[in-house]
Amino acid sequence: MIILGVTGDLGSGKSTVAGMLEKRGAKVLNADLIARMALRKNSLVYPALVREFGKGILNANGSVDRGKLAKIAFSRPEKLKSLNALIHPWLKLNLKMRLQRLERDSKTIAVVDAAVLLEAGMRELVDMLIVVTADIDRKLERVRNRGRITVEQAKQRLRFQITQANKLKYADFVIDNNDGLEFTRKQVDVIWKQLTEKAAHPGRRKTK
Repeated sequence: MIILGVTGDLGSGKSTVAGMLEKRGAKVLNADLIARMALRKNSLVYPALVREFGKGILNANGSVDRGKLAKIAFSRPEKLKSLNALIHPWLKLNLKMRLQRLERDSKTIAVVDAAVLLEAGMRELVDMLIVVTADIDRKLERVRNRGRITVEQAKQRLRFQITQANKLKYADFVIDNNDGLEFTRKQVDVIWKQLTEKAAHPGRRKTK
């Protein structure tokens, strides 16, 4: 099995790239969606989150309100550090177990779609890494169009992420996602061809 990481800044379009890989046959693990499971009441992380950030982060049903938690976490570096210390180890272990289940098929190409792949120390989980890039104006435009957070909130969150330039130091492949979906698809096709050729000749290490 080949394990491919896909990462990039907020608004870079990394999940769009992961979706293109999924359409070509990859098994995609979306780290953001998996991380949300840590916010459920039955999560092992839940009690520690409430102790650290207070009951003010909870919805009426007792689940963690992501917006309230994010507002506190991104208000000060030490708060984000505390959140990451709780979530990242849980997320890394969860992904590792999911990858081990997928590893039964040696020809599988698994994709870990994770904005925090480097920040969470998960580079060791993947064999190769795609970094999806875009200009800052394009990233902020995408954030604005989604309407989930404001541009100012996006800028604040970007300040807490590893910079795009530093992400590129870890990349095996780089996808420029500035010039439309068709241009992005062509880059994905080139990478997919290389991956499928590699997967046809298994012999990679077992997941750590």
